[in-house]
Amino acid sequence: MIPHGGLFSAKNKATLESPKDFFNFVEACQALDTAEVDDYLRFAKVNPCNPDVSKVIDDMGITHYSAFAKFKEINFEKRGIKPAPSRLMTSCVGKYKRHLKRAKENSQLTLH
Repeated sequence: MIPHGGLFSAKNKATLESPKDFFNFVEACQALDTAEVDDYLRFAKVNPCNPDVSKVIDDMGITHYSAFAKFKEINFEKRGIKPAPSRLMTSCVGKYKRHLKRAKENSQLTLH
């Protein structure tokens, strides 16, 4: 069951007419998730291109910035990430959420 306002709601009018459309849609969502994590890492002043950081994030199954709130910095340190980036990855979730909210509000104001 897809909740009201989901990707397939009448409001979003997403139509998938063939299996190819579905796979393109899934790939686009995965790319968006990766972009969101990369954007969050940049916001938190952590290098998203660092191979150690990328590997740990993949190993932990993190696909959305909000998942960082579920972990403590020690979880990242045990996997080889230095203390400073570990702390930044776990402590900036609230700030990033507020940043996204303000950016969305500002973009809506400029559209009207």
